[in-house]
Amino acid sequence: MPQERIFLMLGSNQGNRDEYLSEAKRLLISQLGSLEKESKRYETASWGDASQPSFLNQVLIMQTPHSPYEALHICQSIELHLGRERVAGNRNAGRSIDIDILYYGEALLEDTMLSLPHPRIPERKFVLIPLNETAPDAIHPRLKKTHKILLEECQDPLEVIIHQG
Repeated sequence: MPQERIFLMLGSNQGNRDEYLSEAKRLLISQLGSLEKESKRYETASWGDASQPSFLNQVLIMQTPHSPYEALHICQSIELHLGRERVAGNRNAGRSIDIDILYYGEALLEDTMLSLPHPRIPERKFVLIPLNETAPDAIHPRLKKTHKILLEECQDPLEVIIHQG
């Protein structure tokens, strides 16, 4: 079965954040595909809502036989299993786990269910720093720039530090 390279961003700002990231990674490997590479874990203030606890974030690069929509369903099922509660109208609400698909191969997709690549990659250092760590020369399929260049151009003022947990 053909495999596609998929980049995921994991984030947690509630409960035992390290444990949520570890369990999400374990479940993704068992349900989505094989792990190719993972970034260090990074800590940053909550983007868009400074009153929220800080997030731990990590990028996973995987190989999957699943379609983008199947991958989305798997990610959302894992979020639900790990206690994620979606708050209507508040995309910056705290969460036990968040799993975002950043890239699915070179796919360019825009609909109500899924946007690929993830539209806010260039705006967020907490995404670009682990992307730059794991795949600095990978080219954003829509912007035609490397992660290294996108990070240099990013205006996000939030500090992103390596988690010492």
